[in-house]
Amino acid sequence: MKKQCDVLIVGGGPSGISAALAAAQSGCSVVLAEEDQSVGGSPVDMYVCMACGGPRRGFYKELLRYLDRTYPLDGEPEEGFTGDENGNNRWWLPYDYARAYQHFLSAHKNIEVVT
Repeated sequence: MKKQCDVLIVGGGPSGISAALAAAQSGCSVVLAEEDQSVGGSPVDMYVCMACGGPRRGFYKELLRYLDRTYPLDGEPEEGFTGDENGNNRWWLPYDYARAYQHFLSAHKNIEVVT
């Protein structure tokens, strides 16, 4: 299969998705290639339910806000972690991450996802 694009991104985890969105917002045609059946990386296929790392800027911050607004979970984790931009504990289900990533990727018609 032969594809034409301005930017090819190999790996559809959180970093690859962020790169694809940035390239698409710059007007590039993007192919996002992922070896698994769906994009999302560890939050989707390894059940990493909390968003860890930083700095929380750009798409990552937007993703956390979307998850918190759209798929909130109640309760407290067994072990504490810093999940949102305010230092509150937050976590989401793998399916919620998958739906959130799909929401952001489908908003850009110049991104083609190949799994």
